[in-house]
Amino acid sequence: MDIPCEFCGNPVNLKARNTLQKVTGWEKKRSQGGANQIILREPLPNFAHALCVDEYKQGIHPDQALLFN
Repeated sequence: MDIPCEFCGNPVNLKARNTLQKVTGWEKKRSQGGANQIILREPLPNFAHALCVDEYKQGIHPDQALLFN
């Protein structure tokens, strides 16, 4: 069964280290700032390639490369 990446739509390998799964839960803040852990973590059925997530964080849309082809 092919699971599509949430960003590019291409299949993701669920066993690969560079595959990320979306989760929901309660975040515990650290006194020094930032987050320490997610409590009552619940995995969601959404997956993405780590590279796609990194590009999204940088503001790069997966279809942006098609503009230059």
